[in-house]
Amino acid sequence: MTEYFLLIEYVKFIIPVMYGIFQFALARLPNAAYYPSLANATQQDVYRSQTNMAVFISLEIVSLTAFMAFLHQRLRFSVLHQLAFVLETAADDIQAKLAMFIPYCFFFFLEHNGVDYTFQFTWAHNA
Repeated sequence: MTEYFLLIEYVKFIIPVMYGIFQFALARLPNAAYYPSLANATQQDVYRSQTNMAVFISLEIVSLTAFMAFLHQRLRFSVLHQLAFVLETAADDIQAKLAMFIPYCFFFFLEHNGVDYTFQFTWAHNA
């Protein structure tokens, strides 16, 4: 059962890492103009956002490391082997869920996906 708790901690760590890498790369691409969070952002805003993400990732690393140390102290065997075991045995499920979750989180806020939180729907009135 502990291997699944390790998996949860690992996913809590790896998702922000992947999102941080995505945001870092996206901020330097021309299509950043289509993301509302980056469209009008200054270089200072982008730097502040990336700093916040780095702090959050650091806290997740500390959380994962502390949990692994706690389990190693209690159970007296390699928790990395346990994590590798669950990542290997449940690889299909994990990859399927990540393949659905990551594009949803990364590309949901694109303007051409119809995000209109103002509920004005100007495109419908112009047609």
